[in-house]
Parts: sequence; structure tokens; C-alpha cells
Amino acid sequence: MSVRVAVMGEDPLVRQGLARGLADYPGLAVVERLDAQAVVWDFGPLAGQTMPSMRAADQPVVALVVDPRDAEASLRMGARGVLYRDGDTARIGAAIHAVVSGMVVVDEPFRTGFSASEGRSERRPNLSPREQQVLGLLAAGKSNKEVAVALDISEHTAKFHVNALLEKLGATTRTEVVVRAIRKGLITV
Repeated sequence: MSVRVAVMGEDPLVRQGLARGLADYPGLAVVERLDAQAVVWDFGPLAGQTMPSMRAADQPVVALVVDPRDAEASLRMGARGVLYRDGDTARIGAAIHAVVSGMVVVDEPFRTGFSASEGRSERRPNLSPREQQVLGLLAAGKSNKEVAVALDISEHTAKFHVNALLEKLGATTRTEVVVRAIRKGLITV
């Protein structure tokens, strides 16, 4: 089943180009905004314009921006994805599928200096640097033994860190830890 996506933006030529490209992407169908499950919003160069709030949108928004300040503003205004405006259709399509699944997607250069969950109402747990490392290894599907080897710690210590993550994220399984971490912006895809 295809994800229904709407394309928004000021420039009609850019909107048409995006709509054409996304219509050809597997698993996507371009529709009108009211029928959409997700929205791709091209902001282009904002040049001092006010960015509209995306929190009221019924659908998750993937914002296409030029400047890191616009990326930060997009996240504060409720976007679930922020990509460089000149990204290819495959990157945009993958981001659409991710945000519809509840994930946060932020292009690498935009990640520095701010958190992917900035401006969101969910409480972000305070993780130690070691817990962040363990979380990254859990997201990669590593067992406690593999975590211990990768971090040069005992398996008992690895298990301790995994249990701390379970508690801090309110999860009951390792998979749930990763899912909750993605939703809170602790891990970006």
C-alpha cells in the first residue's frame, strides 16, 4: 500500500518537479493535502520569511530547507523531518516513509548544535555518554556480549547500561528502547 503524500511550497515549478519525482518513487502516491498521510514542504531560501507552524498539521511534515537556522526553526515549528532542499528523490522518499512510521529524520549537517526533539513536548531523558554509546549499539542490533566487546567493558556492565536505558525510556524490551529513542530524537535515521 502506498503512502499518500502532499507537496507544498511557494514555487509552483518546484512543487511540480517534486510531485513528479515523488510520484515515481516506489510506495508513494502524490495526493491533495486533505487526503495525505505526510507532507513534503519546500521552504527554499526563506530570506527572513516567517516559517509557518507545522504542529497543527494532521500529517507529519518533511521540510526541505537550505540553511541550518531554517532546519532548527522547522523542528521547533513541528517538522518530523528536515532535509537539504537539493536532496534526491530517494532520500526524500525514505524520509517520508520514516516520519509516517513515527521517526525523526534530520540530514547530518543539520544535527550539530541542536537536538532532533527540540521544541517537541515529549520529555527527553538525560543519557550519559556511555548510555548513548550502548543505545547506538542496541540500534545496530548488538547483543549484550557484542556491546561489551565493542566498548571493552564486562558483559555485566553492558547489561547494567541496557537496564538503565530500559528504565530511563520506560521500555520493557530492547526493541522498544530503540523505538522510543528514535521517537524522542535520541537516535536519528
